[in-house]
Amino acid sequence: MTTSLEQAIHQARLRLNNPYAYMEELEELAQKRATKRKLEDPYAFADEADVAVAQFDGINVEDQLLIVPQSSDLSVEVRPKAVRLSRADVQRTAQDLLRKIWGNRATLFVDYEGRRPIDMLDPKVALEMLGYRVETVGALGQLAGSKYRTTNVAGLIDKHSRQVLLSSGLSPITRNFTLAHELGHALMHEFAGMHRDKPLGGASASPDPQEREADIFAACFLMPEKLIRAQFEQSFGQAPFVLDEETRFALAGSLPKTDWQPRNLRDLARLLSRASRFNGLNLFPLNEQFRVSAGAMTIRLEELQLLSPFRT
Repeated sequence: MTTSLEQAIHQARLRLNNPYAYMEELEELAQKRATKRKLEDPYAFADEADVAVAQFDGINVEDQLLIVPQSSDLSVEVRPKAVRLSRADVQRTAQDLLRKIWGNRATLFVDYEGRRPIDMLDPKVALEMLGYRVETVGALGQLAGSKYRTTNVAGLIDKHSRQVLLSSGLSPITRNFTLAHELGHALMHEFAGMHRDKPLGGASASPDPQEREADIFAACFLMPEKLIRAQFEQSFGQAPFVLDEETRFALAGSLPKTDWQPRNLRDLARLLSRASRFNGLNLFPLNEQFRVSAGAMTIRLEELQLLSPFRT
């Protein structure tokens, strides 16, 4: 027997043009049915179901609402398009998606048993999980830049056809961040037609609010705080990192002398983001581990306050 909640989810899927939306809500509904049978109480969870139906009935893509997935049982947070997201909102959206990927790793990755969590930070897999088709193609045209200058289009997202295209002319690192940026648009933003983006590395901030949100999402998705902290401490032994005579000497073999004597916190973050040696041991540079640019990793290390301020 189809419930009113299932009907509401079906209608929401039609409006979103995504037959795979709200799979977790349906799984939760099945679990609660089993609990009802066990309790022999047909009215168990009735209030929660009524609330969920009301929330799903309120989803209307034609009104250009912004849907931000949350981790609560049967809730979907709906925001007007004009409302800007806080950094915490964007971070929660990335964390929720990462939890779903981890929870479905056996389905998403054939070799999941041999993969570390860091190996599952794949925006292509995430987009395909959301029902998007991802393709790498040739040229995608150009965007108008400053006077007399244009920029090649690096990525394109079409939410109507649920398709993301990437330019084949990008480096692997730029392609990875650009794709994570498009993933942010897919989850957080509504726009008419196709949306095009320039090459993105995560080292500069856009003046456009939605583009900044997509960049923040990409950074949080590709460089999750817990994983960054774990790998940082594995490489450098402590967080926050304190620059003193001992650690300065430990860094000496990583880069030329002009680089391993940082002038400020940004210099130190940049050094640590790409350091290949510390305390006489070879390292796999952090930016390469997470498949991001040294600039993006530099900013992330500062954001997470993994370095102690120092005086030169």
